[in-house]
Amino acid sequence: MSEKKAKIARGYYIKARKIEDSEVAHKPPHIREIWDWLIRNANHTDRKCGDSVIRRGQLLTSYREIRGGLHWKVGWRKMTYSKWQCENALKLLKKATMIATQKTARGIIITVLNYDFYQNPKNYECHKKTNTRATREPQTTDTTNNELNELKEQKKKSPLLQVFDHWNLYRGQSTVKGGKTITWHSHRLRPDGSIAPDIEKAIEQTLKGKHSLDEICVAIDNYARALLGNDYFWTHVWALSTFLTVGEERHKQAPRKFYRFLPDNFVEGNYLTNTAEKKRAVQARGPSVYELAKQQSQKTRSQPDESQQTA
Repeated sequence: MSEKKAKIARGYYIKARKIEDSEVAHKPPHIREIWDWLIRNANHTDRKCGDSVIRRGQLLTSYREIRGGLHWKVGWRKMTYSKWQCENALKLLKKATMIATQKTARGIIITVLNYDFYQNPKNYECHKKTNTRATREPQTTDTTNNELNELKEQKKKSPLLQVFDHWNLYRGQSTVKGGKTITWHSHRLRPDGSIAPDIEKAIEQTLKGKHSLDEICVAIDNYARALLGNDYFWTHVWALSTFLTVGEERHKQAPRKFYRFLPDNFVEGNYLTNTAEKKRAVQARGPSVYELAKQQSQKTRSQPDESQQTA
């Protein structure tokens, strides 16, 4: 007689496969993770919090709590998303009408919209019924070769459009630094719906390299944070093609502009205006791959030439 398995503690939440068709599906990792964290931590029943009631589908939280809840380890270092990334994620989720937010003295009340609908198992199709119907219905063979080729072409271009669209998330955003207005250099599709050749080429070359789509998108986010954030001194405005490729024509070994903004290389403290805050951030983060390579290069140049010593 088999033993009865213990029930799983702390309950469960439902995540619909329909999420693959949503605006969040192909956003950078921090946006997808924060969205999942919000669903996971939203109240499943009404709860009293002081004089207020936090309803089902709501949570009272803060940027610090979100960052702490999604931390990860790299060796001995504890890594977290930045406050700016949390703000950016909530802004995009609000724009996609997936959440609503309300600031209070105790934190932010976040409402996951349509929570009741998506967390009710009765609103989902029965798997058994769906599978039976699927096996009984014959597959159609009306799809032509042209349609298949079109589908392949769309899949092939999908990463290009993802990078292009991610860059243009910051369209219209600007700030003022040192009396100078800094505006994000966005791009639009051409009248025929295609990407400009120089931008398409730059994205293709970058995707063919060793960096993943997610890494490129995070690099764009880091650049946007340094450029548009009021706590940062960075003022270099680049077009997307410049961001990805400048430097390669002048010297084969010259790093691309986006290299310094990649997840493993970006050191937030190097771009902060406040000296004390900059020092703390650098100490917490440690040297980046980019800085280590620079230090090694300087060390090599400072060593005396052996041939001159023997002479």
